[in-house]
Amino acid sequence: MELYWDIYKLEDGAYVDQILGHKQVKPDEVLENVEIVFDSVGGETAKQALKVLSKESMFVSIKDREALGFDKQLEQKAILFIIDMDMEQLTRIGNLVDEGKLRPVMDSVYDFEDVRAAFRKRETGHAQGKIVLSGHKA
Repeated sequence: MELYWDIYKLEDGAYVDQILGHKQVKPDEVLENVEIVFDSVGGETAKQALKVLSKESMFVSIKDREALGFDKQLEQKAILFIIDMDMEQLTRIGNLVDEGKLRPVMDSVYDFEDVRAAFRKRETGHAQGKIVLSGHKA
């Protein structure tokens, strides 16, 4: 079982003290009384994460409501944010990256010719961040 215990400082001074790899860990087996869950996976992992929330907690998801299968009882226990990306939001996110206020986490960058190696890396389940393919510049 692999857990990521690194501490990440957020822009407002808050901290993320635990990041779980969804393929290695079931949230409801290792956590309890969690204040905030940020879900980027959805499905069964999101349902498990809901079980570990405390009464005054927040559940943030970038998955759609239907994919998560929420029912009314669960919505009372968690606050759900659904993010529908549009050009304005993507521009704002890009500006935050440019200003250094948001830092994407990249595990590795591969040239497009090395696409097979990039997929092999992804299949290991050990990437800590995004695996990026770099194309040729026009």
